[in-house]
Amino acid sequence: MPYFVYAIRLDRDAMGDTPPRAFRDQNWHMDWDYPLHDGCEYYYVGQTVHSPECRFEQHKNCHGDFRAFKCICRLRKTITKSRSNKYVRRFGLFLAPQFYAPFNPMRTRKQAEQAEKDLSDKIRELGHCSFWN
Repeated sequence: MPYFVYAIRLDRDAMGDTPPRAFRDQNWHMDWDYPLHDGCEYYYVGQTVHSPECRFEQHKNCHGDFRAFKCICRLRKTITKSRSNKYVRRFGLFLAPQFYAPFNPMRTRKQAEQAEKDLSDKIRELGHCSFWN
C-alpha cells in the first residue's frame, strides 16, 4: 500500500502574525517578537495512505459528530469519525504539490513519517513556517 506526504497552505492573514502556541513552538527558527517577513507563509504537513487531494478534503469536511465522509481516492472508504486538523479545517487554503510531489509515493509508513519531518524542515529552510503532528 503506498503512502504519501502532503503540504497544505494555511491562511496567514486569518491566523495572524502570532499563531497558536503549538504552531509557534514547532517554528523555533522564527522570532515571534518581530514581524514576519513578507514572503513567509504558513503550511501544515502530514502523511497518509489516502491521496493528498482526498486527505485535504477530509481535513476540510470530516469533523464534528456524526460525519460520514466518502473517500475520493482509490480507497473508497466511508470515514465516520473526525479526521481533521483544526488548523487545516479553519485556515487551510490549498495543497502545495511543489513541495511534496518529489517525495511521493512511498512504500512504508515509516518512510512517510520520516518524509513528513523532512518536508517540514525543507519548508522551514525556505523561510516559511510549518506545522506537523
